Amino acid sequence: MEIADAIVDSLLDFADTLEQEYQEWKKNDSDQTQQEKAKNQHSQPTSTVENPFADASLAANLLRRLTEVWKPRPQAPSLYFERLCSIYLVATSEQRVRIRDYFKDRPGVQWELSSYSRKKAQEVQLEHSIDQNIKVIRLVLAGISIENTLPDDWYETPETLIKMTAQAKRQGIDVDTLFAEIIAISDKIAAEFLSMSELR
Repeated sequence: MEIADAIVDSLLDFADTLEQEYQEWKKNDSDQTQQEKAKNQHSQPTSTVENPFADASLAANLLRRLTEVWKPRPQAPSLYFERLCSIYLVATSEQRVRIRDYFKDRPGVQWELSSYSRKKAQEVQLEHSIDQNIKVIRLVLAGISIENTLPDDWYETPETLIKMTAQAKRQGIDVDTLFAEIIAISDKIAAEFLSMSELR
C-alpha cells in the first residue's frame, strides 16, 4: 500500500495545529504563574521559598491548570494519533523519517502522542480478539517509534509496555516479532529503547 505524500502533509499540518495550541497555553500559563508568584510574594514578603509548590494555594492553581486547562483532548487527538500511527506503519522509509523529524522539538504533540500510546496500550485485554490486540500493540509501538525519544518518566511508559506484553503473551501473541517489526523501521533512540528485553 503506497501512501501519498499529501496524506502525510495533512497529518503533519494537524500536528502543527496541536503544537500551536500547546505553545499558546504554555505562554499564557507562564504569564499567569508569574502573576501568582508576584502576588504570593507581595502578600508574604518575608517568605524566601523559591519552590512555587511549597505554597498550597499556588500549587493548587498550578495543578488545576495542568489537569484542566491543558490535557489531551479525549476524542479528536486520539483519532488523529491512531491515524498517524497507522499511516506510519505502511509509509515509505523516507516518509517515516519525515514524520519523526517533524515531531522533533515539538513538546506539545510529543506529550500528547506519548499519552496516546500509554492509554492505547491499556486496550490490550484477554477478552479481545488476537487480531484486535495485535493491531493495538503495533499502534502503540509505532507511536513510540515516531516519538523517538527516551521516556520522560522511567516508570510509567516501561511499566505500561510490560503490562501490555504480559497480557499479549497470555493470549499466545508473539510479541518479540511485533517488537522486531517496529525496531526495524525505527531510528536509533526508539530502536534501542524497544530492544530492552525488560519490556517483554
